[in-house]
Amino acid sequence: MKYVSTLLMLLPILLSCSASRNTTSSYSAGPAGAAPDGGRRSWSVSVFRDGSPMITGIMIADLRDIYSGGEIAATMVNEFGVRAFDFEASRSLSGKVKVKLLSPMKALSNPFIRCMLRKDLKGILSLGGLLETSEGDYPYRYSSSSGMEYVFSLSGM
Repeated sequence: MKYVSTLLMLLPILLSCSASRNTTSSYSAGPAGAAPDGGRRSWSVSVFRDGSPMITGIMIADLRDIYSGGEIAATMVNEFGVRAFDFEASRSLSGKVKVKLLSPMKALSNPFIRCMLRKDLKGILSLGGLLETSEGDYPYRYSSSSGMEYVFSLSGM
């Protein structure tokens, strides 16, 4: 029990290190409600399949100049602190999103699941999606064609 409480106290530090390991340029980190043109944001995520809950966790993202061809480096961690996957995304001025999944856990390495995740992340990060949601519009919901529903809430990290 002693180790569990220590791990829970260190979890925000470990998550921030994991999210920033793919960064190569300098940027200024901001709070969870930071402006969408840069900084670090975090969300609580719940994933449902056909109405029944599947998984909950945290998504932490570093946003770098996202409106002018910038990039997003992010990590998704479940409620037990296990990293599900990292991803990098870029968005053009027209709103087209390119997503690259990095180091998915073994359960997510199936080609069909990887394709579905990439497609869902493209929809979540597209223009008018999660990054443009204001504080009063949470929880943000995204429903995919495969029966998955993603619910995002602002995280207090």
